[in-house]
Amino acid sequence: MVVLHVRLKLKNSIIIKMFRLKRFIIKILNKNVEENKINLIISEKNNEIILENTSSKKLIENNSDELLRISTENWMIDFIFGDSFKAPIQNLITNENFMVLNSLCNYGIWTLNMSQKYPNAYFYGIDYDINEKTKNLLIPKDIKFQNCIFYEWNIDERLEFSLTSNFDFIYQRLFFHRIKKDQWNNIIINLKNKCKKNGWIEMVEMDTYAYNVGPLFEKFNRLAIKVTEDMGFMPRIACNLKKEFEKLDLVNIQEICKSIHIFNENDKLSNIFKDNIHDIFNNCKPLLSEKMKIDNYDNYLNEMIEECKEYKTYYNYYCVFGKKI
Repeated sequence: MVVLHVRLKLKNSIIIKMFRLKRFIIKILNKNVEENKINLIISEKNNEIILENTSSKKLIENNSDELLRISTENWMIDFIFGDSFKAPIQNLITNENFMVLNSLCNYGIWTLNMSQKYPNAYFYGIDYDINEKTKNLLIPKDIKFQNCIFYEWNIDERLEFSLTSNFDFIYQRLFFHRIKKDQWNNIIINLKNKCKKNGWIEMVEMDTYAYNVGPLFEKFNRLAIKVTEDMGFMPRIACNLKKEFEKLDLVNIQEICKSIHIFNENDKLSNIFKDNIHDIFNNCKPLLSEKMKIDNYDNYLNEMIEECKEYKTYYNYYCVFGKKI
């Protein structure tokens, strides 16, 4: 198992600001390496950085544009829900040795941000392509994080950790386009098994079904959901998370739903979300343009986004958490 272990120096204000603002982590680690063709491997023995060729077709490709979009979406989620998590652990997470697992941590943005907010807790970020993602993180060599560790996890296998047993809090967000339906049961059962008794599990996801849509957006959204489902993903898992938690026999389950309009001139958050939605579909262009067979994809996308102003189109984000007994 590959691991990236970093230690924290809070005295560096530049890094603290980097992880708090929506533009944190937007630069490329090595500007001389072509995007999407490198993979960052961290050696467990000596933290040696190795670059190697890699290529794989995904719903959304990993690149600097997607990193910036994900950074913005993470910031939006914290804003609309009022915090980086909603489970009632505020009085626990400040304790020493409080163990947190960030499942499918993507670029590690939530993991790193939380690790500097709560220096007494320990944060473990896991993902199946964490090494490919970390190539895009700009972390100066002299900045170390002693309470944050990243592991690469083959999500089709059992989840094992050599450094810890179970976790007090397990968190997962923004994953519908990254795991397949046939992988879901293995993932969620593994997470339950790794949660301590009286520990909490929380998930946050966007429902990809758009409401109050015009004709252009309705056609595009319908086709996009179908393409995603045909690829084996779960574009509507968000509105089913509560049922999935109930299957795990969790207790004190709560579901919070927040709506964000795509185009509202009087709402700055809405305008940021508009750009985010545009960027999602733009980053999916290589795949969606081929599958949907829409003439002049770029113009269609721009007209579709403008249409949202008239129809007051919006999406829902769901946050669900529950306690293991």
